Amino acid sequence: MSEIDFDKLIASIKEHTEQQKATARLLEKTFLETDKRFEETRQKRREMSLEADRRAAESDKRFKEMSERRKAEAAERSKEAARRAEEADKRFKEMSERRKAEAAEWSKEADRRAEEADKSFQEVSLEADKRSKAMDKSFEETRQELREMSLEADKRSKEADRRAEEADKRFKKLKRVLRKSSLKTDRQMRKLENEWSSPWSRLVDSLVAGDIVRLLKQRNMDINRVYQDDRGTWKGQQYVFDVVAFTSTDVVVTEVKPKLQKKSVNDFLEKMKLFKLSHSDVVRDKNLYGAVAYIRAPNGVDVYAQRQGLFVIKATRDSARITNEAGFTPKPF
Repeated sequence: MSEIDFDKLIASIKEHTEQQKATARLLEKTFLETDKRFEETRQKRREMSLEADRRAAESDKRFKEMSERRKAEAAERSKEAARRAEEADKRFKEMSERRKAEAAEWSKEADRRAEEADKSFQEVSLEADKRSKAMDKSFEETRQELREMSLEADKRSKEADRRAEEADKRFKKLKRVLRKSSLKTDRQMRKLENEWSSPWSRLVDSLVAGDIVRLLKQRNMDINRVYQDDRGTWKGQQYVFDVVAFTSTDVVVTEVKPKLQKKSVNDFLEKMKLFKLSHSDVVRDKNLYGAVAYIRAPNGVDVYAQRQGLFVIKATRDSARITNEAGFTPKPF
């Protein structure tokens, strides 16, 4: 009888040892995958920074091309205005010569008719004066039109210069915004690495995010989207939500803690208020629920969380499960 008990003890020790090895392998695999994700994220940020520089360079090039094109257009318009003015002067000279020739002809005709009758001469003379005044008026109108065309060309040239200057200011502002955004992204990456330094936090988050669709489906929630590590700022207040799951009518926000404590539950209840304010466009027409996930929950904290209307999710070695009672109804926020 004593020998049989000894064999069972050895078998139990071997089984426990294998379980510990499996757990160690799982942790090692999780650490490697997480490091790989961090490296991929850093590479994407570097590529985004390079892309921002490339776009800035393209914007510089486009601005220069646009500025040169505007200057060329202004020069072309000025040249066109000068050409039209020259043509108008030419037409004016031709018209003047023609009018002078006509006037000379009329004068000859008037002289011939004067010989025939003084009355006819006076009538022709009056008609010539009338036409001369009309011609002078026409010449003055032509000159005024040319002056207006010249002023309009100057005005358009100044407007093109003003718009080019405004475009230059907007482009410089865009470059400053892109540089600021790149610096902010680098700071967020460093902060993200520090906050995810705990291997237990990475393990719990990975297990919960992987099983959240299955877990909530057991509670009649058909999840169609899952986001991890939702970060941002609302009215100067920074926030981080570990896992956010969506259905067509519901939103479930999950807080991940290796060790669940009463204070962490109370803090999360306050964070849910911030989520509702910062994501008002998302939850406007949906039901908002909260959930806490953990590995250990001493002193009955999991029961306390359930009483606050939260889903309670316990992470095991390789999966997770909801510990709420079958008839549990979550509290909407």
